Amino acid sequence: MSNAAFTPIKNPTHAQLEAIIRQSEVGCARRITDFSTGDQWVWDAAQATHAEGANYLGIDYALRPGEGDILVL
Repeated sequence: MSNAAFTPIKNPTHAQLEAIIRQSEVGCARRITDFSTGDQWVWDAAQATHAEGANYLGIDYALRPGEGDILVL
């Protein structure tokens, strides 16, 4: 993970998504879905890769490598 504090948001609203992207160091956010719960997690793309985020959140990313989105406005 990068030096930035990792601050994922669970099931963000549209307004929260916009805020994350607008405040992002790199102008985008990462999203990953926990398929065991259906929850979506989003964070500043500069904070962590999808694999790092999944590991931090306890999501079994190995079952779906490469799964995740990059969100921009």
